[in-house]
Formats: sequence, structure tokens, C-alpha cells
Amino acid sequence: MTLRLIETDDPKTSPEPLKDETAVSKPVSPVKGKTKRQFHGDVNARPPRPAFNGDAIPDTLKTGPRWVAWRYNWRNGCYTKLPLDAVTGDCLATADTSNPDTWGEFAAVRSAANVARTRDPLSVDGLGRVFCEDDGIFGIDIDSCRDPETGVLTPLAVDILRAFATYAEVSPSGMGIKLWGRGSLSEAGLKRGQKAKQPDGQEIEVYDDGRYFTVTGQRIETAGQDVTDCRAALAKLQRDYFPSKEEKRRSKADSTGGSGSRGRALSDMEVIERITKTAKNAAAGAALWAGSTTAQGGDDSAADLALCNLIAFYTGPDVERIDTIFRASGLMRDKWERSDYRGMTIRKAIEGVQQFYDPKRDDPRSLKRVGTPPHQSTDAKTAVANPFFYKVTDPHILASGFLGSIPALRFWRGDFHIYQQGAYHQISADDVIAQVTKWVRAEFVRQLEAAIDAWKERGSPADDSPTAEEVTTGLIANITQAIKGTCLLPGTVDAPSWIDGGVGPDPTAIVSTRNGIVDIAAAASGKPDCVMAPTPAFFTPVALPFAFDPNATNPTQWLNFLSSLWPEDPESIQTLREWFGYCLTADTRFQKILFLLGPKRAGKGTIARVLTALLGAANVAGPTAKSLSRNFGLQPLIGKTLAIIADMRPPPHNDTSVVTERLLSISGEDTLTIDRKFREPVTMKLVSRIMIMSNELPRLEDSSGALASRLVMVKLNNSFLGKEDHRLTDRLMLELPGILIWAIEGYRSLHEQGRFTQPASAETVIEELHDLSSPVAAFVRDCCELIPEGRVETNRLFNQWKHWCDHHGRRFAGTAETFGKDLRAAIPGVDRVRARDGFCRGYFYKGIALDPDFDGALTPPKQRSAVSDHWNN
Repeated sequence: MTLRLIETDDPKTSPEPLKDETAVSKPVSPVKGKTKRQFHGDVNARPPRPAFNGDAIPDTLKTGPRWVAWRYNWRNGCYTKLPLDAVTGDCLATADTSNPDTWGEFAAVRSAANVARTRDPLSVDGLGRVFCEDDGIFGIDIDSCRDPETGVLTPLAVDILRAFATYAEVSPSGMGIKLWGRGSLSEAGLKRGQKAKQPDGQEIEVYDDGRYFTVTGQRIETAGQDVTDCRAALAKLQRDYFPSKEEKRRSKADSTGGSGSRGRALSDMEVIERITKTAKNAAAGAALWAGSTTAQGGDDSAADLALCNLIAFYTGPDVERIDTIFRASGLMRDKWERSDYRGMTIRKAIEGVQQFYDPKRDDPRSLKRVGTPPHQSTDAKTAVANPFFYKVTDPHILASGFLGSIPALRFWRGDFHIYQQGAYHQISADDVIAQVTKWVRAEFVRQLEAAIDAWKERGSPADDSPTAEEVTTGLIANITQAIKGTCLLPGTVDAPSWIDGGVGPDPTAIVSTRNGIVDIAAAASGKPDCVMAPTPAFFTPVALPFAFDPNATNPTQWLNFLSSLWPEDPESIQTLREWFGYCLTADTRFQKILFLLGPKRAGKGTIARVLTALLGAANVAGPTAKSLSRNFGLQPLIGKTLAIIADMRPPPHNDTSVVTERLLSISGEDTLTIDRKFREPVTMKLVSRIMIMSNELPRLEDSSGALASRLVMVKLNNSFLGKEDHRLTDRLMLELPGILIWAIEGYRSLHEQGRFTQPASAETVIEELHDLSSPVAAFVRDCCELIPEGRVETNRLFNQWKHWCDHHGRRFAGTAETFGKDLRAAIPGVDRVRARDGFCRGYFYKGIALDPDFDGALTPPKQRSAVSDHWNN
């Protein structure tokens, strides 16, 4: 088995990969109080190895002998990234960024790194690319600009990403990003290795020679896919972050009149800081900056105007600056590129500002609370748009600010769902209330601090000292209610679905993974563009718990395991493959249930564990037959891809019909009203596929035989009792990416043939289950003929049925009425009629007759194709 840098081979040494989703929709502060040195400063806490996605790396970077390997190395009290010679040194010798003989081509270095990792898993942690001035490619390294938990970027990083529009990716630490572009540092007035340390801890470094960058391939979704010409952006970067001494002196003189610091105009970053953090209405500003339009009722244009109004207050009537700052926000969209719309919005924003920010007064108006001017309304939209107005206890504005501080949140069918790792996960109302309380308390503290600063500037008048707002349960309840209304998703929306105007492939044919949304049909046909970036516009409760790798290694351990279960039965293996593919998406059109029948220790549990790991344990339910028959038995299946009945034990006799009915309803895509404990019932379709495992066939009431016809039966014959491999499951878990590719091929096969493969080895078992579920049908097969002109007296047929029951050990034959009902359910073509027989009139069954060869002694059963054909239709 070939090890790949994108794979993990030991949970202890190969941690979970970095998320391949780095949304820039919600700016945040840098990771305060933490640096990479602090994170990596414990010799006993080796940094996690970053995931590697070679396919995302542009060919521009892959071309040429510029590549080295690297590993974490403890030096001077912290872990550093040591470059390794992967071509001539087999990743044992150190590479030199000034010696091209220690560099190699991308493919060769990657291959050598894989070989080295088979020898020692800790010998290599990734690949890197060396900068050479002669190839015209430079790099920008921005540290402490990314939240490693959420993937959210700071405004500084967002601004630079949008300005450069080139390839960028997440750094190995997860706390920074790296950009590659075409251009010359010297022509832009920059020096190799030049650094710009920001007051908040962020740091920008630039290189184009004599240095290497680690490469992860974890592309930021809003960044470019290739290395682009960035000469103009480099010049702007120099002006904004690397000004020369003369530029600094001239800027200081212009802003202070030759002395002092008061009156300095705000930089773009300072404007963003004021809008999102320090202004009195920072909660509303932060929500707008994050791209939230909730306070405007989802009106994108109103949100654009509101944010431009805030920006214009600080910049003055500077159209170009307003445009530049707006483009760094989460509201930026294609419509902004229309010059007529952009110009009209900026013009209205400037006209709507009654008084611009005065640097000499250090923005006192933005810090103190100002009453509502008489000519202005107090609705939420005006409050967000007007920087002079902010009602600190307004629950709608506070709700908007809270929603701008967290991932996408939805209130759907009575529950909160939060977007994390590609899917919406249900969270309790108590958790939301706790988070709201914590956020509001911090917001009130921040606003009190701002008010105190403004109060001190006014000379600390004793009669106007600021006081803290009280966080009350009533306020939190009102904010929570406002959040529900703001993020409400109608109950008529089914999951999965595209929401918020999102457009994409059929939601029932795609699945979320750790590195994107996979179009299963496209992947099955081998299309290269089968993965799209993760987005909260895809509303789904299900995401596979690992990354999709179209080039994953063949799952040899898994295939060998299946061959040991069915050494001479490829049909059973193919059926299982189709079932795995059927469980990947929300498409339940085939309306089938998988039944694994076999002795103990036959492999059923291992199959279930692998399928559970493939889909994610959070997406799998484990009901029992007994629990399905109870009032709230369907509630645990809501939002689950798969329901595994691990040991099919029939419930009490009175409940078997309920279990049968529910199995038929779920597999048949029926709309169900589901009772929920201490909650309102919900009406919906369950997308749960059902997989039953048992050592014996269950006896379930189903006179019609419909349930048996829904089953795809797979039989296991070999027991490994006493010969169990207790490490097998652990080894199979390492092959999940390859098993996913194997399952996708099963999806393709299933959809091409339009039905499941039914193994011939299990056909007799299906007939036995028919007999157990519908004994009347078995009686007809043994003792009767189905012929249109046939006729038999009802009492005579019932008497023969009772004899048949005695012969087969059935204690209770029922009444003539129940027999007739079950007979018509099993054989719909049979009717009960009243007719004359000689001089008497009596009741007969029409369309059926006793077998003329039947001698009344109940000889061994005969096979009747007509009945079998009826069951299989």
C-alpha cells in the first residue's frame, strides 16, 4: 500500500487534517495572546502534520526543480520547519535554499517523501517550494491572521487577498496564510525578507529569493486558483504596510500640521477597526462587515448602502476609498462591479451622512451615545445605517451582531442548526442561549469601556458618568426570539436543499465532505470537476467525516476481507458495494432494505462499523425492532442517513404489524407525522436507509408479502468464531478514502442497471421469509392453483388451511374472516363471491382452486411459479 501525504497512517502521529474551507465572510481579531512560538514551544507537543492536497497546487508552482521536503525540528526552544533534500538525500540530509542541487521536481520530491514516510512516519511532514528571483514569483506570508478553529480571517488578510486575487493557502500552523504571485519586490520598493509588524500581533513578510515556503495545497476558497500578475497589488502593499522613511515623515507632517499626533486621518484598516470593533454601533457594523443582511430583512442593496454609510462617515466624500474598503467586506458580490449600481450606492451613502468624522476630535461622536435625531426613524434598518444612532438594548440589533460573530445558524422545524465542517448540526436552545448571554455580556463591557474613554475626554463630568447595561433574562429571551425570526428556515424546506439563493447540482445526488461538496454522479463518471467549495447555502445535516480523494489508494484490506466472507460469491460483494453507494446520498428512489443474514462472528458487525465510519457516526441511528414499534420510535431517525437494526429480534406479537408498517413507510418514501418527546410532532419524509442484521429470519406479520419484496437479501455462511482478527477494524478505518471510491463505483453500477443485484445464493432465503411473513401465501403455493376460472367453497378452503397449519405446527389458524382477508392481501386477484351450486347458493373464492394432485395428506410443498411471480412483482 502506497502511503500518501494526504492520508493519515497513525492517529497519534497523523492528526486530523486542516479544514479545506477558509471562509472570509466573518472578520475576526487575530489570535490574541498566542503566537506560533507559544503553540509550538513544548517539546512534548509536536505540532500536527498538515493535510496535503497536491491537486489544488497550481501547475505554475509545480513546474521546475524548486521543491524540497520538510519536517518539524526542535531548535532554540521551539519547533521549526527544517528543509530536507528529497532527491539526493532521501529526506535524510538538509536542503539548502541557496543550493539548487538539493532541490527537485514536484513529483520526484513527493515520491521520495512518501518513501521516507514508509520508513519513519515522523521523517517528513510536508513539501515546500524555494523562491528564485529569476522565475519572477514572490511570496507573502501573513502570520496570526486566521482563527485555526473556525478558519475565519482578519480584515487585514481579507483586504490583501482581495487586492492580489492570486493563489493563496492556509499555512501549516492554521494561524496564517501564504500568497504566491508574479512580480518584482524591488520594482515595488520592497526588500527580500522585509517584515511589517502590526500592533495587534499580525505580521506580513515578503520573499522572492533565498527562502522556501511550506506548501499545503489547502487553498482558500476565495483566492485565485493560479498564480497571477500582482505588480499593481505589490505597489499598493508597499504604500499601505511598508512605507519608506520619507513617506512616513511626509504622512506624519500632513496629518498633524508638523507636530503632534492628533488629527491624523484614519487608514483603511483603522476605518474597518472602528466600524467593526470600537464604534458605539460596532455590533451592527460587524454584522454588515461579515456579510449579514438580516437587519435589512435580507435586502442586499439596503445592506450595501448601510455599510457604505458607515464607511463614508470615516473617509469623508472619498469615492475611491469607500469603494476600496467596501470590496474587502463580506457584502462584496458581482453586482458591485456594475459602475452604475456602485456609483449610485456610494453617492447615496455620502449624501446620507449629516456630519463626517473629524480627526482632530478623535471621533467623539462614534463613542458616546447619541439620541435619535427628530427627522430619523428608530427602525432596525435605520439604526444600522446611521452611525449616530444605536440603541444598545435593541434585541434585533444585538441579534444581528451575534449572528455576525458565529458560523451560519438556522432555526428549522423547532431546532437550531449551526453550520460546521460542511453540514448543519443540531444544537440545543440552551447552548444558543448560553452563547448569546456570553456575547451580550462581552458586548456591553466593550461599549462601557468605549463610553468611559469618551467620558474621560469630556473631562469626566460627575453628573454624566457611564453605567453598564444589565444583562437580564428578559433581554436574552428577546434576543433569542429575534435570532429565531432572523435565521428561520421554513419547515417546508427539506434537507438536503439549496437555500439562500444557492444553486448547484441535485441536492439528493451530492454529499459534503471535509474538503468540499462532492457530486457523486460526476465522480462516478470520472469528471475532474466533481468537487465544489463548501458553502452554508447547501442545507444538509450530513457530511462525511473525512476528505474526498479521487486518487485514493485501492482499499486492499477491505477487498480481502470481503473475499474472505464470500470466496465464491461475487454477486454478494457487488450487492454490498451497491448498498454502500446507495447510502452516500439522500436519493432513496430504489426503496430497498438490506438484510444481512448469517451466523454469529460472520462479519456482519465489521461491515456495519465500516459503513458507520464511512457515513459518520453522527449520521447513523441504531434502533431496535421494539423501539420502532413505540410512540417516539421514529424520532431518532430524523436527519440520519442510515438506521442499522443490529440484531433483528421480533417485538411482542401485538407490535409486529406496527414494525412492518413503519419499515414499509420509511423505505417507501412516505410522508410521516413523527411524534417527538416533549416537542410538537413534525411531518416529513425520512431519508434513512434501513439495514437489518440477524442470525435468523424474523417472523413479521405481512400477509401481502410487500416487506419481503422490499428486501435485498445477502447471506453469510462462514463463522470466524475463535478466529477473530481484533485489529481488522482499525486497519480498515485507514482505508476509508479508498472505500469511498469503491462505494461510488457501486453507486454508478446501481444507477446504470436501475436495480439492486440480488445474489442467487440468497433467493431461497427470500422465499423462506415470504413464508414466515405470509403463511397464507405459502399455503396457496403448496396446495392451490391460481386460475381465472377456478372456484372453491370458502369453508372447504378454510378447512384445508387449518389442516395445513396443523401440519406445519402453527397453533392458531385464525377465523374464516381473517383467513379471507389475508388471502386477498396475498393474492389480490382472488375474490369472494356468492354463487349457486346445484340447488344451493353459497360463498366461493373465485380465481383459485385446490390443486387436483392434492390428496389431502399434505405432501411436501410444490413450487408454484404463478405465486412466486406474484410475490416478486
